Amino acid sequence: MWNEVVATGAGDLRFGDYGAVHPIAGPGFRSKHVAVKYSCPAGWVYSRDRLTEDEHSGADSSPAHTLRRTCRRLVTSQHFAGPRFSWGDREVAAAADGRGNGLGRRSKSVTIATSHHLAYLAARYR
Repeated sequence: MWNEVVATGAGDLRFGDYGAVHPIAGPGFRSKHVAVKYSCPAGWVYSRDRLTEDEHSGADSSPAHTLRRTCRRLVTSQHFAGPRFSWGDREVAAAADGRGNGLGRRSKSVTIATSHHLAYLAARYR
């Protein structure tokens, strides 16, 4: 809707949003999924995988292994902006490539998505 309003000539109207994801999960909530919400020109790409406790790859925990799989799917999509776009995009590329730190932390996908989202907004709405 914002794009449509601006296209009609409301050039002084500024864009605002709520970010990629709320930074704090609700009380007692523990998702059984790993997800990265990724900003794109036409909306969002939501890459999400279910955690499975028996799915370990080497030294990776289940959340780390699942985040790697989620990042691999994002990197191979047409929507990936490339590892030089933001810190979050470098982290996505590293995780997809089997590298990266802190991938087992539940907050990692939030920091990745937020980094990309802020860089996306800064590039789009200068």
